[in-house]
Amino acid sequence: MQTPAMKNVTSLVRPFDDPLPADVRELDLVTFFFFYHDTAYMEVDRAAMNRKLFAALRAGASLVITDHQAKAGEGTTVARTLHRIEEPVLRREVEARRLQARC
Repeated sequence: MQTPAMKNVTSLVRPFDDPLPADVRELDLVTFFFFYHDTAYMEVDRAAMNRKLFAALRAGASLVITDHQAKAGEGTTVARTLHRIEEPVLRREVEARRLQARC
């Protein structure tokens, strides 16, 4: 975090279902790499988490989630053991909150 390349990056550690302070708005980008599947077996309100992530983005900004894909039909059942989530499950959860955040 001390290098010039990181001068515009802010590191923030918070609970997953309350990912950002309420006054954080107009972000250009939020990334969530290889951990979304873990929130499926933790006590995390993923709907609240996703809604708050989208609410912090400026219009036209991006939420990028990258994770390991479970086999079709596995949903979140292998999240803890194989560290995977089925893509349609993740998409359904995230897109439902994206639409809700716009309303």
